[in-house]
Amino acid sequence: MMGHSRNYEKAIGAALYLIDVAMLCGVFYEAWERVYNPQLTRLFYWRGNIFLVALYAATLMLSFTLMKGNHPGETRLLETIASQTIGVLITDFAAYVVLMLVFHGFVNPLPVLAMAGIQIVMLFFWDWFAHRLYNRLVPPMRLLMVYDRKSDPELALKLCGASARYEVGASICVDEGREAIKALLPEYDAVLVALWDDQWRGWLMRQCLKRNISMLLRPTVTDVVISGMQEKHPIDTVLLQSTGHRLSLDQRFLKRTMDLVIGAIGIVLASPIMIAAAIAIKLDDGGPVFFRQERLTRDAKPFRVFKFRSMVPDADKDGPRWASEDDDRITRVGRILRKTRMDELPQLFNVMRGDMSLVGPRPESPALAEEFTEKMPEFAYRLKVKAGITGYAQVYGNYSTDPADKLLMDIMYIERYSPLLDISLMLLTARAVLMTDKTTGVKEKETVKEG
Repeated sequence: MMGHSRNYEKAIGAALYLIDVAMLCGVFYEAWERVYNPQLTRLFYWRGNIFLVALYAATLMLSFTLMKGNHPGETRLLETIASQTIGVLITDFAAYVVLMLVFHGFVNPLPVLAMAGIQIVMLFFWDWFAHRLYNRLVPPMRLLMVYDRKSDPELALKLCGASARYEVGASICVDEGREAIKALLPEYDAVLVALWDDQWRGWLMRQCLKRNISMLLRPTVTDVVISGMQEKHPIDTVLLQSTGHRLSLDQRFLKRTMDLVIGAIGIVLASPIMIAAAIAIKLDDGGPVFFRQERLTRDAKPFRVFKFRSMVPDADKDGPRWASEDDDRITRVGRILRKTRMDELPQLFNVMRGDMSLVGPRPESPALAEEFTEKMPEFAYRLKVKAGITGYAQVYGNYSTDPADKLLMDIMYIERYSPLLDISLMLLTARAVLMTDKTTGVKEKETVKEG
């Protein structure tokens, strides 16, 4: 089956998505028409109703896009459900604000809450059905993996294990020659490119373009930097300009403003949770509530990061070591804090102090940063922006994700930075909290120090 014959899968995904949005808008219309519209002294008729439903649909689709929930069937079922649930809650909150503007004051929120409950239940069943239907109608994309001796042998296993959308049917080493690769290409939907040699990558790209075959490419740092470059047209030749791998002054000002405003709101909203967590930690073993350690932020500046303590006070009596999922040093309360990522909440105070940003590369200890820089000199690039509570690597990676892959995600964030990207990553963090499997595996090396 040739790659160009799979174009129908986008149409199927779009149809399932539009049906999803239409059903949710239908629930909103029923709530509006049956509960709120009759309470108005001057009723909305067809034009007003169409405007409200269109506004709701636009807000819903924007929320789904920010939450990456606009591709049902193409992503993991639980990710789709979590993304769309959060998107519905955001949209319904916005709809309630609009209702208060329409009524010029407070309105009963119970119908909106009931509407949200119905929509979430509907989402669960629809996403389950859409996921099964999509998988039945759209078979997994059959991949040919082309690799060289520097390739990661685990890449194919990771790809097949992460999604039902891909199936590595065969693999071939470039040592077998170009003719052998060309003979296999027509049999597959796409090529998984696991090559580091630029000449081989360029040749393979041309072969895929000639045959309308898709490519899945594991990028290098160079690829990521190029993908974030801006088009420039000073002459009649296309030029790409790098951002300089750091944020401009106006971007830093806007980012800092968002940090202060959202950070302050976050502290107020999270204060009951933080108080409860502090009490639970103290009652559990009587040890210190906070864990503090030196980390690095922009320009390799050291600072003391704050977290809720999740390990026993003498966790490092035998020397520092990586924390695994079943680590006996993790306390009962600490296990819950790690699973829900509530142990990160005190870092909001680091944000207010200016040590960190809400979004950015994960702060690393000086020792680990030195170790990673020796192995990957590009690691220094991620220190050109402030460390963050959440970020590309925190949302799309796991604790056990390879440091090289996390580095690529961090550089991708720096090169593609925008306020909208920050907002999207903050919202996606809520989804990551619900996906508890992302907290499994190795976490950072912790050294418990007080003061």
